[in-house]
Amino acid sequence: MPLTAQDLLTPRGRLNGAALWPGVSAEEVDETLGTYLDEGYAKPEVAALAVGDRDDPARLWAYHRAYQEAYERLLLTPSTVNTSDQGGSSFLLTQIEHVGELAVAALAEFNDAVGEAADSGSDWPVIMTLR
Repeated sequence: MPLTAQDLLTPRGRLNGAALWPGVSAEEVDETLGTYLDEGYAKPEVAALAVGDRDDPARLWAYHRAYQEAYERLLLTPSTVNTSDQGGSSFLLTQIEHVGELAVAALAEFNDAVGEAADSGSDWPVIMTLR
């Protein structure tokens, strides 16, 4: 049976929905994660696997997409905002870098999972990202 968003969220999964999507309803988070899982299952590298071997790569793809989304949002969201005088804002690089590292790590895990299938005779290429 295919995974659902609840399989990705704590306590079963790695993702803390309230922390990664502050102010977003649980239904919207579920819908977003469901879309990411659908993307994972639809990837040619995953579809080429035996049905019983598809859940882990689809989960890892969804983790990658979730962390990537949070990373991109954090890139655009200041960590502090000052409204006095002319105002200003600042970003904490370490805050942003860590979420980016999670996105890269999840993609590496996905590539490892589908790469094992490629090593076992699949002709599907492994997705790579250059950062």
